[in-house]
This record gives sequence, structure tokens and C-alpha cells, in this order.
Amino acid sequence: MDDFSAWAEHLKHPLVLVGFVMFLLSSYLKFFAVNKSTDPKVIAGSTVFLVLAVIIIIVGLVLSFSQENARSPSGVMSPVVNAGGDVNITYNFPRDEHGNPVINDKVMARLLKNLEEKDFQLSDKQKELDGLIEKYVELSLALRKREDTDDFAAKARERLEEGDLEGAEKYLLQSYESNMAGVDENRKGAAADAYEIAEIKVLKLEYREALPYYEQAVKLEPGNPIYLNDYGYHLNALGEPKKAIAYYEQALKIDRETVGEKHPNVAIRLNNIGLAWDAFGESKKAIGYYEQALEIFKTVYGKKHSNVATVLNNMGLAWHALGEPKKAIGYYEQALEIDKEAYGDKHPDVATTLNNIGSAWNTLGEPKKAIGYYEQALEIVKTVYGEKHPLVATTLNNIGEAWRVLGEPKKALGYYEQAHVTVKAAYGEKHPHVAATFNNIGSAREDLGEPKQAMGYYQQALEIDKAAYGDNHPNVARDLNNIGFSLNTLGEPKKAIEYYEQALEIDKTVYGNKHPDVAIRLNNIGGAWNTLGEPEKAIGYYEQALEIDKEAYGDKHPNVAIRFTNIGSAWNALGEPKKAIGYYEQALEIFIASYGEEHPYVKDLKEKLDDLSSGAE
Repeated sequence: MDDFSAWAEHLKHPLVLVGFVMFLLSSYLKFFAVNKSTDPKVIAGSTVFLVLAVIIIIVGLVLSFSQENARSPSGVMSPVVNAGGDVNITYNFPRDEHGNPVINDKVMARLLKNLEEKDFQLSDKQKELDGLIEKYVELSLALRKREDTDDFAAKARERLEEGDLEGAEKYLLQSYESNMAGVDENRKGAAADAYEIAEIKVLKLEYREALPYYEQAVKLEPGNPIYLNDYGYHLNALGEPKKAIAYYEQALKIDRETVGEKHPNVAIRLNNIGLAWDAFGESKKAIGYYEQALEIFKTVYGKKHSNVATVLNNMGLAWHALGEPKKAIGYYEQALEIDKEAYGDKHPDVATTLNNIGSAWNTLGEPKKAIGYYEQALEIVKTVYGEKHPLVATTLNNIGEAWRVLGEPKKALGYYEQAHVTVKAAYGEKHPHVAATFNNIGSAREDLGEPKQAMGYYQQALEIDKAAYGDNHPNVARDLNNIGFSLNTLGEPKKAIEYYEQALEIDKTVYGNKHPDVAIRLNNIGGAWNTLGEPEKAIGYYEQALEIDKEAYGDKHPNVAIRFTNIGSAWNALGEPKKAIGYYEQALEIFIASYGEEHPYVKDLKEKLDDLSSGAE
């Protein structure tokens, strides 16, 4: 809108029009009628009338300008912390009494339609919707900042607020092309266009299509920490954690220089770097970053803030991954206390933490205790979301896993099948979460002595994951690995090795040669060679897996104990019981330290040692 048009709009304000009429009338009286009068009262009255007209015009203009600057009803824009954003207070956006953004029905309908029709990788549909709403708010406000100087941005915002994401994207693409044509002068504008196009694509759940635009925004404005952080966030979400770390670290460096060491944005960057290292299988490194983030959040918000609880949960997950479930429980319980104080006993975050505590107890060989926590979580998510929510499926799956550990595969299968039905209803038949439930059902069938049926489920999972992610995704590697396991059980170890090697190649491509998943594949190839009567070959693979696990987790991790057990079994097969005993004893020491005397692994190893010792006598 040009300057003249803008002024013309302000002159149409009712008070301005009334004042203008009064001004014309008073001018007529003063300069025509009053000239013929010498009465001081008439002269004074006409002057007052003229001044009053001017005042009314000024008041009308002030009101008109103030209405333009407050196009949205007033509300509080609370600072928001999330993995892909910053702590900001920006222009006001209408919010309800709970601080939730109030968006119109057309926008809400479009976001819900996207969630129904398209696949997405997050397990909690409500959280995904909340994230999309916040992203919509941020995008709307960013476009509003630009609309006075950019007609394309104004039109894009109009389309956005109608729920027309394609229309908004079209105008932003036109703005981008225009700015790129004179990129030397319009670099910042082109970067904003690229970033906003990426955000539109995220609203459409087109994550991979968003990546090139995030990348372009970073190239055009490499000093913008928000662009760097969000590009890193989506790289990590799409299975490229190492690349993500590089961008997070650039954002961290800039934030430290601009806002200081103790700012919440710095804590967000540190937490995100931790998450990426965790995804890369480097949980020790992750903990170092979480600890720094935790210290900042505690300093800024105090010890009882929800952001503190989030980081404590992340630390618990990292310690759990490092084979320290007892330590993990300590962190989970701190997070649980904060969440209960912040939200009450029936909040989804409370359910998430209860699930995590249950998982740690399951690892500790206490599946009955685990089930107690899972059932508390299940009650909460059913109360909050109803029977058919993805979080209900997650919790049912966890209960199934605990029953499986208890040696009750039939019971486990019942829970896995309930989870499968719930996930299918939420996401449709071809979603990766459906593939995950197929894998779980397969594992229960395997335990029930039905490897052929199990393989059928694994193959369905593989078909879905390949369609969703392509041929080189970690989920595809998992499915191939599981098919290999079934083939090995069915007495086809050579075929099994082919599948294990395909899985190994994918994991090496995604993670490099030293990742824990690579160790799992090497271990399984070793197991297949052992089945083929080649224990020496098997030991070579087991030792490679052992080296990776020691490097990743240290010498006292349960995975290290599993490798020692397998090497011991291979030496026993080679007729070297003394060597086998040495490896079993190292494994036993680790298992007792990690899980205690009553864990099934401990009991199993003690039996093996007793058999070998009595045989040696």
C-alpha cells in the first residue's frame, strides 16, 4: 500500500469526517458570516468551533492509526521453548485464558486435515498439532512485520489466515524470486522468504521438501541463529544428526556472542546439540550438553520449571542408553516431581515420565514394577485423549514389552495387537508407526515359536518403511535385521547373513563405522556364522562389536557383557572351556553391577558357569 492510499484510508475514519464537516462550517462562519458581525461573543464562538473541529480531526486520525497498529485483539504472547525455536516475546497474538493461541476455524481445519492425510514422524498427534499452531502463529507474526513494505508478504498472510497454505506459498515464492533477482540489495528479504517457505512446507508436513529452503535461508543469512537452529532441528528429525550438530553449534556460537552465556536461547541450543549426539549414539557427549542447558534453565527459571523437567528427562534417557537405568530413574523422578507440581497428576508430560520410569525398571529386570508405572501412564492418557490416541498405543506397547520380558508372549501379543489397532486408526495403514507395531507383533510371534509368521510381520514393516523413508533409513535396517533373525531361527543362517549385511551397510552409511547399531549388526552376523559351525569367524565379528560398544558406552555397559557372553559361547564351541569361563565371568560381573543378582541374564550366566565348571571337573 503506498503512502497516499494509506492516508486516504485514515481520512475515512468517522471522527475525521465529522471534524472535517465542522471545520468547513466553522470556516464559513468565521470568514463570511462573522466578518459582518462585530459581536465579540459571535467571533469567540466561531473560533472555538473551528478549534474544536481541528481537535476532532486529530483525535480521529490518532484512533485510526492506533487501530491499524492493533489489528489483532490484545493478548499475552508467552515465551515458548521448544527444540526448534527460541524464547521470544513478539507482537501480540490473540490467546485464550490458558495462553493457547486462538486461530480461526479455517486454519485449524487445514492443520487437522494435514494430520489426518499425511504421514508424520512424531508419536503424539496432539503435540504435533500444538507445534504446528505455534509455527502458524510465528509465521503469521513474521509476515505481519513485513507486510507494510512487501505486498507479497501481505498477500501471503491473507492466504495463510484463510488456511490456504498453497496460496501463501505461491506469494512467498514470488517474493523470493523478486528478491533473488536483486539479491545483493535484498539478501535479508530473500533469506526471510526462503525460511518462511520452509515453514509453510512444515505446516503442510512436507519436512523433506522444507530442507532446501532452510538451507537457502542459512546460505543467504549465515549469521541468523534461528535459521541455523531450525535447519539443524529438521536435519536431526530426518536422520542426519551429525550434520545437525554443525548448524546447532554455529547458532550456539552466535547466541553466546549476542545474548550472553546464560540466556535461555543458549540453553535451547545446548539441549538440541545433546539430542543430536544422543541420536548419533553418543550419549556421554549428550549428557555434557544437557548438564550445561540444565544449569542455565535453573538459573533463569528456577528449579521447578517445565524446561528443567524436559532436560532432566533427556538426561535420564541418555543414562538409560548408557546402561545406567538406576541413574536414569533418579533423573526421571526429579522430572516427574516438577511436572506434577506444574501440571497436576493427570497431565500427558506426567504420563511420558511414568512411561520412562517403567522402561528403566523393565531394563533392570523388574517388569512387574514396570507394568505398575505403565498402567498409571495408560490411565492418564486415556483420561486426557480417549481410547484411540497414539500415546495410548505407545503405553500399550510398553506393557506388552514388559509381559514379554516376564516370559508371557501371549499376553504381550494381546497388548501389541491393541496398540496396532490404535495406531492404524490414528495414522492409516501405511504409516511408520504401524510398521513399528508389526515389528513388535513379529517379536512376540518369534517368542511363541512361530518364526515364519514373525517374518511375515517383519516383511510388512519393511514394505511400509521403504515407502516412507527410502532404502537407506535406520528403520529399514531394523526391519532387514529382524527378517535375518527369523531366517536364522528357521535354519537359514546364510540367507540371514545377507539381510544382516544389508542392514549393516545402511547403518554404516547413516551413522559411520562406530555406532552401537553397527555393533548389533556385527554381533548378529557373528551369531549366524556360529550357527553355521564357524565359531572362529563368529569371534571376529563379536570382537568388532565389542570394540564399538566399549568405545560408545565404556567397559561396564550391559551391551559389553552381551558381547563377552557371545565370545565365551564361541570359544566353548571351539572346545576352549577355560577361555569361555573367563569371558562369562567378565559378563557376569557387569550384569550384577547393572541389574542385581535376580536378573534373568545373571541367572542364565550362573547356570552356564556351573555347567562348564562341573564339566571341567
